[in-house]
Amino acid sequence: MTAHHAQKELDHSLEHPSGHDGLKESTIQIKLERAIAELPEKQRFVFMLRYYDDFDYEKIASITGTTVGGAKANYHQAVKKMTTLLQTS
Repeated sequence: MTAHHAQKELDHSLEHPSGHDGLKESTIQIKLERAIAELPEKQRFVFMLRYYDDFDYEKIASITGTTVGGAKANYHQAVKKMTTLLQTS
């Protein structure tokens, strides 16, 4: 699964968690926060920088002291795990 495909699945999961369109926004936010909390620390940090702050991988690599490839790998793994967590919750 590519990072782009995983990102699209995550976005879809956030819009329609577990296939229920009628969930309240606060319930969605709680599920999202719980899923983020389950990520390993580095993945969680990279995910938040990329997803919420929209930083590019070069900036994330600079902040985290890793390579661009390492930042991409951490983000990809975070998105993949988030997708799984949100689909099962």
